[in-house]
Parts: sequence; C-alpha cells; structure tokens
Amino acid sequence: MGDNNSDNGGRYGIVFVFECVMAIFYVVFGIVLLFTLLLDRVLFYNQTVKLTVGVLFLVYGIFRIYRSCKKIREKEQEND
Repeated sequence: MGDNNSDNGGRYGIVFVFECVMAIFYVVFGIVLLFTLLLDRVLFYNQTVKLTVGVLFLVYGIFRIYRSCKKIREKEQEND
C-alpha cells in the first residue's frame, strides 16, 4: 500500500509540473500575440483576430494558474 501512495504522488507531481508549464505557455503566448509584431503576417492576417486570440490565451492561462494554485492549497489542507 505504501508503494501505491508514493506512485500516485509521483504521477501527481509530473502532472502538476506539466499543468504549470502549459499555463505559463498560454500566458506568454497571449502576451506575445498582444504586444509584439512577431506573428502578424505568419498566422494572422486580421489584427482583430490576433488580438482576440491573444486575449483568449492570456485569460485561459491565468485561469489555469488559478486552478493550479487552488490544487496546491487543497493538497496542503488534505495533508494537514
């Protein structure tokens, strides 16, 4: 039984790190779309679409960061 708990903890750690990395990626990509000219002509021909997608990525990334922080708090309360 002890092995099973440590196995779940390891998997939880890997999933948590992946969730955090993806959340940061969403925020950074949203900022890149909003404030740089990097992908203007490559992906988006319309500025309105670029800004809309940038805002969506930024908001979704912030939401994912919030969910990760909430999971951390719940895990800490569960351990106490």
